[in-house]
Amino acid sequence: YFENEVMFIHNENLSVGTKRIYTRTLKYLKKFRPIDFPIEEVDIAFLQSFNLYLTKQKGLANNGRHSLFTKIRKVMRAATLDDIITPGQDPFLKGFKIREIEPEKTSLTLKELTDLEELDMTLRPELILTRDMFLFQCYTSLRYGDVSTLTQDNFDLLENNKIRLHYIPQKTKNVNNKRISWIITDFWNGKADAIIKKYL
Repeated sequence: YFENEVMFIHNENLSVGTKRIYTRTLKYLKKFRPIDFPIEEVDIAFLQSFNLYLTKQKGLANNGRHSLFTKIRKVMRAATLDDIITPGQDPFLKGFKIREIEPEKTSLTLKELTDLEELDMTLRPELILTRDMFLFQCYTSLRYGDVSTLTQDNFDLLENNKIRLHYIPQKTKNVNNKRISWIITDFWNGKADAIIKKYL
């Protein structure tokens, strides 16, 4: 059910990143239970065993496991809507949970950012693009998923030599398709411009 229904039908409009998590979840499920396992038999004991497998054998941290179980929960909900199982058979409705732990977030200092900008890359020139992409994210606050999909079409060179960036965020792409547009030249003294002009 997971592979034939959810992967190809229910998730056809999801972002590439979300589909990747579904694929990863399916891969772990197949390794955990190589023989086909009826979705009607997925219960709390099955999920607890799978959680133990992900923890002990695969070494997944709490939030990595939470991400996978979120997809399984959506699959079980879809199976309920498709009348494959009843709500009473859904172990998530019976109380099974993997709670997400709020990660500790840290920020780069201005000195660390400057050090990265001025870093001598002559010994590792293959990492220059990676460094530049990271700096571009710092200057624009774009997610990696958005930066990695940008093309020349996402940038307009305006008459005043400023650069306008426009894009649809990947994370909300299939929810509202809202296009974001702003002049990146007006921030960080044009540092984002220098990176764009370097590659365009």
